[in-house]
Amino acid sequence: MLNSSYGLTHITPPDFSSLLSSCSVPATRYSYSTPSSSVTPTGTSSSTASAAPTCTGTSYTAESGDTYASIARANSVATDRFVTGNHLDYNCTAIAPGAKLCLPQSCLLYLVETNDTCAGITADESFYLNQLLSWNPSIHQNYDNLDSMIGRTICISPPGTTSWTANPANISSDWNV
Repeated sequence: MLNSSYGLTHITPPDFSSLLSSCSVPATRYSYSTPSSSVTPTGTSSSTASAAPTCTGTSYTAESGDTYASIARANSVATDRFVTGNHLDYNCTAIAPGAKLCLPQSCLLYLVETNDTCAGITADESFYLNQLLSWNPSIHQNYDNLDSMIGRTICISPPGTTSWTANPANISSDWNV
């Protein structure tokens, strides 16, 4: 499988160990193989490693008892943006104290509950479904995964803001604009 480009992701041994330890799993429990080169779609080999991602938000150091959900909520960050941006596992609830994490831009949060629909979430708001989707890229275009997001927070304002007010100059009741 190491010679296949499918699913091949560059992760350094220290990053792999850190990921496992953030879930309180000893690194020795899983094997780690280092390919000598990676296969590119054209079939040529390359030995250059990809650059490590940098934090474009605020750095955060995990404390005892922190979980991905508690950190995200305490910092007004959508759950999926936090988990994805830090390459965390939804099944891992404990984060090792001292782990260095990145907080993406904060937003006004909404806690997804049982039987929520995107139309219901936007019903009393001044934004549309397309805006909700753009602020929350983990919500599918056909909204079929909202049930899997119960208990997670989503943005109901653009990331980087904590409120949303429609600009009256952009609103028209005339459909022939």
